[in-house]
Amino acid sequence: MKASRAIIGILAILLAAAPARAELELEPVRALAAQGKTEQALARLDRMLAGAPEDSGGLFLRGVLLVELRRTAEAERIFKRLVETRPDLPEPYNNLAVIQAASGDYDGAVETLKRALQTNSSYRTAYDNLTKIYGQLASQAYRQALSEDPVEPAEVVQLVLLGSLSAPPVASARRAATGPPAAPTEPAPAPAPVAPDRPAAPAATAARPAPGAAAAPPAGRETGARPAPAPAREEVPAAAAAPQRGDVAATVRAWAGAWSEQRVDDYLAAYARGFQPPDGLARSEWEAQRRERLTRPSFIKVTIAFLDSKQVGENRTEVRFIQEYESNTFADKVTKTLVLVWEDGGWKILEERVET
Repeated sequence: MKASRAIIGILAILLAAAPARAELELEPVRALAAQGKTEQALARLDRMLAGAPEDSGGLFLRGVLLVELRRTAEAERIFKRLVETRPDLPEPYNNLAVIQAASGDYDGAVETLKRALQTNSSYRTAYDNLTKIYGQLASQAYRQALSEDPVEPAEVVQLVLLGSLSAPPVASARRAATGPPAAPTEPAPAPAPVAPDRPAAPAATAARPAPGAAAAPPAGRETGARPAPAPAREEVPAAAAAPQRGDVAATVRAWAGAWSEQRVDDYLAAYARGFQPPDGLARSEWEAQRRERLTRPSFIKVTIAFLDSKQVGENRTEVRFIQEYESNTFADKVTKTLVLVWEDGGWKILEERVET
């Protein structure tokens, strides 16, 4: 008996000392989703989840992809499962509420969003989505009060779907902070998750883009009440001065500013002649795709934080930062790396990668 207990004790110690299994590397899946290949992205993710069926990030992304494919019943089951297994995360609550509201269950959506705010009272995406529902209900009640006949239900309110779970700041930002950096209150930028610039439109969510939360203003592209920004955080100005030889940060700001202002020509001009579009797309096909995705939303907001750069060659620089994307129907936060090359008197984007 004593021997058995000793063996059990040793096994417990070994298990406790064993490193936690790394989370699934979802960048390839996000890249496929960003290219509009949602079916392929889902198939690839399912193969990955077969070996890690409880991975929260993978399951969350699967729910987002299912919403985009309008398989909302399956997506709803996933978000409900995550709400039960990870009640500390606000993003599953938010996305579950998006599906509930899209089906007309505003009462259920309100309760779900309240639960999201219990996990993080400053989560702006959930806050903004809740505000939208209250506004819809108030408008409906007002119209009913003015009419003796039953009022036709208003168009389904468009809420912001979050594309990923919160992402930690890059290492350099952590080193710069005087103490442990505050955890980001919004979802982690990357395309991820569905791509940041690819708003996921749930069948239930009616029309796509609709200004609102996520990462910018409200938690996922954040909007609404939000905590004080982290020390190293910097917002991308609407416009940026032309970068000097060593000013790679200005290049990134100008690129993000063109994206935010939906100035497609300036955005595309930020890419080098040698830039290779993902998945073997021809440059012309990629540019047409980007043009459509930049002009489709009614608004776009891209911000960057924790920017860190290093020279990787005489005329090349690598820049790593956290990118927050928000449109009227989609919000996301990812860690992104750009490789810049000096070309035609300025820095141009040669490579663009989303990390997990």
